[in-house]
Amino acid sequence: MPYEHRSELSKMCEEGFLRKILGMEVKNEDTTTRLAGSGGPLIYRYIPEGSGGTYTFTKDSAFYIGTSKCETCVGVYFAIDDKRCFTAHINVDTTTKAGHSFRDINNSTATAIRNEVVRRLNAEQTSSQWGSVSDRMRNSLVMVCRILSSGWHDMVGKAVSDAVQQWLQITDPRPPRTCGGFIVRHPDGEAQFFDIEASNRFWHKRDEVKTRAWGMLLQRVEQD
Repeated sequence: MPYEHRSELSKMCEEGFLRKILGMEVKNEDTTTRLAGSGGPLIYRYIPEGSGGTYTFTKDSAFYIGTSKCETCVGVYFAIDDKRCFTAHINVDTTTKAGHSFRDINNSTATAIRNEVVRRLNAEQTSSQWGSVSDRMRNSLVMVCRILSSGWHDMVGKAVSDAVQQWLQITDPRPPRTCGGFIVRHPDGEAQFFDIEASNRFWHKRDEVKTRAWGMLLQRVEQD
């Protein structure tokens, strides 16, 4: 969404956030953070739809990471340690035997989605050697999804967000923030949220390698 078409509140939030980090955190960082010297947009590592995984931060990488345009998809971030995080743009479609695609779900399909998300998180945890689920992972969790319900049925994003919190062993689960995108400064920065995507007036996305690690096409379960 063009900057001039954003709500006044959205503009104020974004500008206030930028003023804060410019004054407190970013002023001494090098060109891994800024696109063009001290006056350019801040660089962030952009996770495309369906992509995700474990991302490592070094002195030569941008400190910011995020995603955008999460309509029925779910954008997820949590810190693993000071140098690593998990970030994903989780996209789920369900299909019938006739080949029709849906994003609204019934209870049985929701269970299938939750099981698949948990399976993939377990696999990522093992392959990337995260160790046990920790308070740091739970406390740093950021999730966004614009559309969780059609008004009559839950959408795929509801099952995804439930699965992430189930995997993290969160005892009081909450819905994701109903917006389209976020950027987080790893490891301990606050998140900035966007209606759809970040304004290029302040942010420049540097695409991470696109994968299909978090793009899912599941068979729709016709009966509960």
